[in-house]
Amino acid sequence: MLKIAICDSNAEYRRVTADLWSRAFFDTDDILFQYYGSGRALARDLQSGAFSQDILILDLLLPDVSGVRLLSFIREYNQDITIILQTEAEALAVLGYRYKVFDFIVKHRSLKEVTRVINRYQAEKMRSGGNVLTVSIQGSPQRLSLDRIIFFESEGRRIRAVGPGEDAVFYMKMDALEDQIKEAGFLRCHQSYLVNSRWIRGCASGILKLTNRNEIPVSRRYQKEIRAFLDTQAAAQKQE
Repeated sequence: MLKIAICDSNAEYRRVTADLWSRAFFDTDDILFQYYGSGRALARDLQSGAFSQDILILDLLLPDVSGVRLLSFIREYNQDITIILQTEAEALAVLGYRYKVFDFIVKHRSLKEVTRVINRYQAEKMRSGGNVLTVSIQGSPQRLSLDRIIFFESEGRRIRAVGPGEDAVFYMKMDALEDQIKEAGFLRCHQSYLVNSRWIRGCASGILKLTNRNEIPVSRRYQKEIRAFLDTQAAAQKQE
């Protein structure tokens, strides 16, 4: 369960922000929103220990407390919270460096911009957690060992993780998944497939051959990338 707090004095902005973030996720049941209409209300929960959200989406132009003072207060009581500034005052984005703000979004930006921030957040979490992918399966978070996954296959809105000891289905956009795991050695070979490069044996006639005898289609769009990987692999083997 991803817990998101939205602090904005404008109720309509709070609603629109929650709607954008919900639309950016496939599994909206896995998000819990907490709303704050003032900086003082947020500060009270921080001070009392009642604040337990993972992400704080914060407008610094609040009528009851200065943005700088609020950021300082947040970091005094919570060093781990991921802060995302969302404001019409772009000049305030410079405060992010001082108070370890994760990202900055200008108000009224598109779903594409929100998706960018979400993908970056999930990718950072995966890198900090090692070679593990955390997904929501039937409303509960589960950790998948990427080392044990042979490939991911999309089936409509669902993604299936396949591997020895790993067979799970969850909801996520394939492009978002690719952004998160490409540094873990996974290659996109088809609109519907992401393959663990350690299991690739070769490629012939548009078919990727895996060491476990699985065969995965390679679309024309990804042939150049797959060929470059195989050439690099062959060169490395010659040097051994």
